[in-house]
Amino acid sequence: MKNLLVVSTMKSVRSELSKKEIVERYKTKKNTLHVAGK
Repeated sequence: MKNLLVVSTMKSVRSELSKKEIVERYKTKKNTLHVAGK
């Protein structure tokens, strides 16, 4: 049971990280586009 809990926790943490990563990438992409537009 303990292993299952750890695995699910790791999965949720990983998905949170990937969400943040996607947001950061999107932000940086927008910023570079904005800078390139200037």
